[in-house]
Amino acid sequence: QQLEKEQKRPLTMDMALFGRMVTSKYFNNVEASMQVAHAISTHIVNRESDYFTAINDITNKASMLDETDYNSCCYYEYAALDTDILKENLRYRKDQDELMKKVMHTLLFAMALTNPSGKQNSFAGNVAPDLVMVEFKKEKIALSYVNAFEVPVFVGQTKDGLVSKSIEKLVEHINNMDHAFNLSINHRAFFTQRYNGKPPKTCDVFDNLHSMAEACEVWLQEDELQ
Repeated sequence: QQLEKEQKRPLTMDMALFGRMVTSKYFNNVEASMQVAHAISTHIVNRESDYFTAINDITNKASMLDETDYNSCCYYEYAALDTDILKENLRYRKDQDELMKKVMHTLLFAMALTNPSGKQNSFAGNVAPDLVMVEFKKEKIALSYVNAFEVPVFVGQTKDGLVSKSIEKLVEHINNMDHAFNLSINHRAFFTQRYNGKPPKTCDVFDNLHSMAEACEVWLQEDELQ
């Protein structure tokens, strides 16, 4: 009875997205609908060290010295969302339809504008992405384009920066994957701030994140109706 009651209990959005693993027979596991990969640098990274000292200015007896390692690089981040599993996880929510309408907009802005909080007072690493791309697929074949950076980006003496060269390599890899595997992609949204090169051959280009998020919301609703 407890397990049956638990199965009908409405789940919160975070649990519906990232799942729940339990070891009790009285509760059910929840399969995560979202996969998130570790961010990697698109190029070779040089580690730096911040050497610091600290003194207790009240007693003047306790003090320390230490160092913190850090780096500065261009990151590639990847995540995959199975909207069928998400909808199934939210099946007991009375506001399921409303949550499904908002999920794309919320996730896009969360991933684009949220930074880890650790060491922010020391390094203030608050930056927005130079590229955001979203793909909608009917077939459940998730594909990361991380192999675009199997050979690290190198700018050398060119005027292009690491960001532009990284996007250029990513676009080239996307076009190669499209040609090689011909995966069925219903929609591909492409938003970038300052990349002046050509976007992927198959995509809809947006000039701001808001319009891109709105289009993704519409596409999600259209795909659910098909």
